Amino acid sequence: MCGRARGSGTALLLLLGAKAAGGLDAKVTRLNAEAASVGATAPSMLDCVGRASGSGAEAMSKVAGVTTDARSTASDVKDLADAVAIEAENLEAEVRQFLANVQAA
Repeated sequence: MCGRARGSGTALLLLLGAKAAGGLDAKVTRLNAEAASVGATAPSMLDCVGRASGSGAEAMSKVAGVTTDARSTASDVKDLADAVAIEAENLEAEVRQFLANVQAA
């Protein structure tokens, strides 16, 4: 009887092992299918990311160029404003001198 029990136990263990192995095989097959699906999708995702990165880098480059142009224009405006201020001071001095001469005459 002990020999039979041992034999039945071994058969049961083999049966359970086969079921477990079959379950693992099914999981491995499913994981392989999912990996293949991700693998098929990855190149198009990478392409999209690459295009977005390129577009973003190009846009940032354009913004940098426009920023540089704006700073240059602001500097030019400041220089012109300084020149106008100097001219206004000179004109004021000439007008005061003219009025002083008229008043003296």
